[in-house]
Amino acid sequence: MVERTAVLVPAGGSRILRGLLAFLLAGSVGACASPTRGVCEPSQPLGTVCGFTNPEDVAFAASNGVLVVSQMDHGGDEGSIAAYEIGGPAPKRIWPTGSSGEFARREGVGDPACAPVDAAAFAPHGIVIGPEGRVYIVNHGGRESVEILTLEGQGPDVQAVWRGCIELPAGTSGNDIAVANDGEIVVANYMPSPGSFSGNLKTGLGMVTGDILAWRAGSGWRHVPHTEASAPNGVAISSDGQKIFFAETGGRQLVRLRRHDGGARAEVAIDGAIDNLSWTSDGQLLVASHDSVMAFLGCATGGACRSPWSVWSINPDTLAVKRVFQHDGSVVGAVASAEEVGDRVYLSAVFGDRIGVWQP
Repeated sequence: MVERTAVLVPAGGSRILRGLLAFLLAGSVGACASPTRGVCEPSQPLGTVCGFTNPEDVAFAASNGVLVVSQMDHGGDEGSIAAYEIGGPAPKRIWPTGSSGEFARREGVGDPACAPVDAAAFAPHGIVIGPEGRVYIVNHGGRESVEILTLEGQGPDVQAVWRGCIELPAGTSGNDIAVANDGEIVVANYMPSPGSFSGNLKTGLGMVTGDILAWRAGSGWRHVPHTEASAPNGVAISSDGQKIFFAETGGRQLVRLRRHDGGARAEVAIDGAIDNLSWTSDGQLLVASHDSVMAFLGCATGGACRSPWSVWSINPDTLAVKRVFQHDGSVVGAVASAEEVGDRVYLSAVFGDRIGVWQP
């Protein structure tokens, strides 16, 4: 376990140099040492649960007793949302399923001008469970949008219903998402489009590619001031609703600022290409990082992804950073998010058929 006090890093040219060096010098650990991986094992401290397809993000729906998982569509796989009952045998796909009742718009949810998503093109990314229990999902399929679902039922009987949506502004693409207690939706605008070559090149150089967007019913989207960043990724909102935290993947740092006006911006460096954020029960932030950019990129070629990763804990007040877990990717690779549920932490993985289960 590594612990260090936060060192606030000023925005500016040093970020570009740091990002360029990180991109060029990232370790060349083999990401796909063999085409297959062994069966899932519930062993501790790090076990696995199989039955997923590219499970990029995870969020716990406490009132339904399930872990909700976004299954990405890269590599020709069909995008979908899965649910896993904690301690259950296997996950199940809950949306889209092709059932007759999976679309039922609810008045007051999202933008009434937003048409239902094409279920066949659905391509989920970041997800979050909102204060009212709805599931908010960043979607890239057919358009850039936020799709909003509600969950019905418990455990293995959970079902999902589409209730509304919000299209993102032109020239933006989402990554992670958070919802404030007052209903404002916050989305990390990663870069102009998900597959942008120039955006990815700028990320490798630590250059600005996007910012943080916020949407409110009646007023629409706004760009949160002072959030310009190199590949803004994971995003979270403080419990009092006053602050936004976001992971800057290209700049290798966590950023904190006021939600309403972008003031009092502070930054802390974190090793690795940092990804999604989540809150723990004791008010700490968890962030997953990819320890080797080259190994992570190698996972896109197929096979069993063994890209190394770390999980970090951040004090939201002091920005003190502690690495709480580091792994070589041999059990589960390319971990993108960490979600605390009881005494365990569930770990999503961008590529592959499984998630991790870590017992600290």
